Amino acid sequence: VYYIHENRHQLYPNPNGPISNIIEDIDFDSDGTVALACGFDYSVTGKSGGISFLNNNQWHNFHPPVNNQDFRSVAFDKQNTWWFGSFGSGLVRAQRLTDSIHYSVYDHTNSPLSGQTSSYVPIPRIIKDQYGNIWLSDLHIGLFIPVNPIKTNGSFETGNLGCDRK
Repeated sequence: VYYIHENRHQLYPNPNGPISNIIEDIDFDSDGTVALACGFDYSVTGKSGGISFLNNNQWHNFHPPVNNQDFRSVAFDKQNTWWFGSFGSGLVRAQRLTDSIHYSVYDHTNSPLSGQTSSYVPIPRIIKDQYGNIWLSDLHIGLFIPVNPIKTNGSFETGNLGCDRK
């Protein structure tokens, strides 16, 4: 990652940088924190991906509790929540605490998301619209918008826009 601001330039190589050099997506929160969705390095090194945050010039790297650490997308929503799309392990909701992260994972077992096989749920893209709503896609069902991402009972609710390929 190379940061350029006015006359200041900073290169962040590993190990004092993001968890991986394979940066798939980037987003910013309202406080200026940078979040990276880092992919799996399929080259000879086989280095795992994960998620990285840059806050106050310090990198914080995490491996969410999912099987596939190949992250492809990230978005920050209007409820101050980070969303990460894994290429195989579904959708990860990340709430940053002081030095840790609280995770919730949504996949074929607890949401309408599904994948190419029953347990392989790729979320290749997450974006937010001008109102802060999160839009996501999976490779099987189609396009969703989380209407109420987290209800009080912890379930995931979406609205399908008729892109179902079944």
